[in-house]
Formats: sequence, structure tokens, C-alpha cells
Amino acid sequence: ENSIFFKKSNLEKTHQFCEKYGSLSVVLARFLPIVRTFVPFVVGVGRMDYRKFLAFSFLGSFCWIQIFLGLGHYFGNLPSVKKNFPFLILGIILISVAPTGLAILKNYLQRRRAQS
Repeated sequence: ENSIFFKKSNLEKTHQFCEKYGSLSVVLARFLPIVRTFVPFVVGVGRMDYRKFLAFSFLGSFCWIQIFLGLGHYFGNLPSVKKNFPFLILGIILISVAPTGLAILKNYLQRRRAQS
């Protein structure tokens, strides 16, 4: 059943993603917000070897960290970023919470329409 935090369609898409990419899906999932949440459950149900999961999860996490550390270093040294850093942080926070806020609003409006 669907709820604010769980949608069956997301789980089904993740299952298809894991079927297509196999073990590599654990690495790739680190870069895909919704898929990242469900991949450990899907590969667990598929009985992926725990050590194999840990190795691929470590590899994905390591790549994620290296990429974003590099991007942070590069962009953090740009004069325009240094000058407007507080606004940049505020923008990142707003972009990060926007999907959750929109999902809650959408759910609220759907329930309200259903009651009418």
C-alpha cells in the first residue's frame, strides 16, 4: 500500500533497476535518490552475498564522496561562490527539502479532494 514515505511503484522500479544492472546497481544507486533507498532491500530479498553487498556499497560510497569532495573543492574556490556562500547553502537546503514538502502537499491535497 502507498503512503507518504513508501510507494509500491518505486520498489518495482528499483527491482527492475537491480535486474538490469545486477551487482553494479548497488554502486549506481548511491547516485540516484529514490533508488538508493530501496536497493539494499531488493538485493537483500534477492539474497546477494553480504560481503559482496558491502564491497559494492563501499565502492559506491567511496566514488560518491570523491566526486562531491572534488566538486566542493572546485566550486568552493570560486570567488562568486565564496561571496554568496550563505545564499548557496540556503538554496541547497531548500532544494533538498522541496521533494518531501511537495510530496506531503500532494498527499494532503489528494486526501482533501477525496473528502469533498
